[in-house]
Amino acid sequence: MKNKFLLPLLLLALSLSGCSDFLDIVPDGVARLETAFNRRAEAKKFLYTCYSFMPKHGEISADAALWGDELWTLENSATAAQKFGYEAFNIERGLQNSTSPLVNHWYHYYRAISDCNIFIENVVTVPDLPDWEKKQWLAEAKVLKAYYHFMLICQYGPIPLNRKNLPIDADEKTVSVFREPVDDCFAYVVQLLDEAKDDLPESVINEYEELGRITMPIAYSLKAKVLVYAASPLFNGNTEQSALVNSKSKDRTPLFNQTVSIDKWKVAVQACKEAVELCENVLGMKLYEYGGSFQYDLTDTIKTQMSLRGAFTERWNSELIWANTQSVQTDIQTYSTPKLDLRYQEGSRLFQGLGVSMKVAEQFYSDHGVPVMEDKTINKNELYELRTATADDQLYIHKGAKTVNIHFNREPRFYAWIGFDTGVWYGQGNENDGKPEDLFYIRGLRNQVHGYRSLAFGPVTGYQPLIPQHYYKLNFLST
Repeated sequence: MKNKFLLPLLLLALSLSGCSDFLDIVPDGVARLETAFNRRAEAKKFLYTCYSFMPKHGEISADAALWGDELWTLENSATAAQKFGYEAFNIERGLQNSTSPLVNHWYHYYRAISDCNIFIENVVTVPDLPDWEKKQWLAEAKVLKAYYHFMLICQYGPIPLNRKNLPIDADEKTVSVFREPVDDCFAYVVQLLDEAKDDLPESVINEYEELGRITMPIAYSLKAKVLVYAASPLFNGNTEQSALVNSKSKDRTPLFNQTVSIDKWKVAVQACKEAVELCENVLGMKLYEYGGSFQYDLTDTIKTQMSLRGAFTERWNSELIWANTQSVQTDIQTYSTPKLDLRYQEGSRLFQGLGVSMKVAEQFYSDHGVPVMEDKTINKNELYELRTATADDQLYIHKGAKTVNIHFNREPRFYAWIGFDTGVWYGQGNENDGKPEDLFYIRGLRNQVHGYRSLAFGPVTGYQPLIPQHYYKLNFLST
């Protein structure tokens, strides 16, 4: 009985003796850090990896625009629940928490910064990469590193700065990092941008392959945005955060500065001026204007509305500085766009599941350029009394229709971006504003074609975000 196990044990022992050599072999196709920078083609792949962490703007469950009160949905809507998952909307509902944060990008962006650090440390070693390209790629990685730090600051305030990756054998004391004062965080982001911004090309050469790559105007504009944030009351003298201190420092330094600095605004203004001058004077960028109609001579009113809409929806337009190639707009467009084409009212792709909140609709200015509540010509007690639209209103509100006073005499942005019952919406096949009585308008009362009908079909607030249909189709079909 004892000998019956001897042969199998002997064979097992012989097989184990060769395991150490076998396990040391790296299988073909497995990437190693040394090979990631042994030639230009591999280094470019690593650079694109650094780009791959860009935020997915427009993603229905995570976009920052859905954390506030700009858009809303119905909590018990079957359609919304199926798609949204409520993670982003639970922030709006006041359910954010520190133990299990909603829409938590902490790990995502620190992983991105770690990859940027690896690239920054190793790109100079690539043997077949020309010096000018090394300088450019290094600058791109620094801007991305700055941007990811900035995204963390926007989400979490003061953060630990990852200036350089820690060694894998770092001791416990070394890996115990602490949040740094918010002014130091902003200063480091600006430092990275200053190191990189003048080593970048003014524009991409090969648009087919490189649109979305970082250029000089992107770096200058990002620096301006960062400095405006640093100067804003969110971070400049925010006394509401006085209790947040650095426990690592002996004097328990506040992580938010407690004194408002006007100089921060001066620095931000100068950075904005430099960015605008570079974009306009050097690169010929300009504010987007709607090109008009070949068929009709449009009024200035309609041209202004279309320019305001197209600035956000016209791809690669003249005022676009940085196009995020990671954006995912399909769902947010599907769930916010109303069923406009009367021939396809039973279509299942457009739900009106996202609506603009009344608070935001009220915040648009009057046609005198001031907030509604500050306009002395408006009777505040009659804002929600009904009124009939006349010929003077017919490019904004359907002539003869009744709606509330607050929909009259508003600024152009209100009519360009907010849809409401009886509101005129240029397009949809009715594009002759010389005959305003024929222009498309929203029929948004309950059970009307664009109105509330069930939990699965909005509009959930009575207000809709407006997107011209031909732009909507372009973006929807290509994303």
